[in-house]
Amino acid sequence: MGNITELKFCRIRGVKSPTRANPNDAGLDVYVPYDLTRVDMNKMIEMTNCNVRVDVSPQNGYVVNIVIGPGETALIPTGIKANVPEGYVLKVEDKSSIATKKGLHVTAGVIDASYTGEIFVHIVNQTNKDSSIAKMAVLCPGDKFAQLVLYPIEIPQPVEVNTVVELYKDKETSRGDGGFGSTDARK
Repeated sequence: MGNITELKFCRIRGVKSPTRANPNDAGLDVYVPYDLTRVDMNKMIEMTNCNVRVDVSPQNGYVVNIVIGPGETALIPTGIKANVPEGYVLKVEDKSSIATKKGLHVTAGVIDASYTGEIFVHIVNQTNKDSSIAKMAVLCPGDKFAQLVLYPIEIPQPVEVNTVVELYKDKETSRGDGGFGSTDARK
């Protein structure tokens, strides 16, 4: 195992700390906060035009269910801030169990080292409204719903060239500009 890189974080809501199910797992699981209110979720809905349903406890005003219908999206706060080390990017990734069982997928998720705000997860229910497997996905406080993975990165210096010939002058490839299944046709 190489050098251990620390990922410092701070909980800013009532939420479980990020966890790893197994010592060598790449991802740190993040959880739905316990202290989300309707006001919190309404802000998320207004910011993103999400059309998610939120059920709230009449006793304490906290969210008890976030219901995401087929084709709908939600922006969910994680309740944490993280200090991403220079030379790394923190990516929000799908949890395979949530993706396969509930149809929920992360759509935006790059956290740069310069970002110091709360981490939010934009999530979409990709089950099809018109199919037999369309389902409402329900997330409750304390549920795992995404994972954070820290990746080392290089910061490239963009260099513009004047022609495509100049762009690829030092590169030979049998593929060329073929894409979208072009290598399948050669088999």
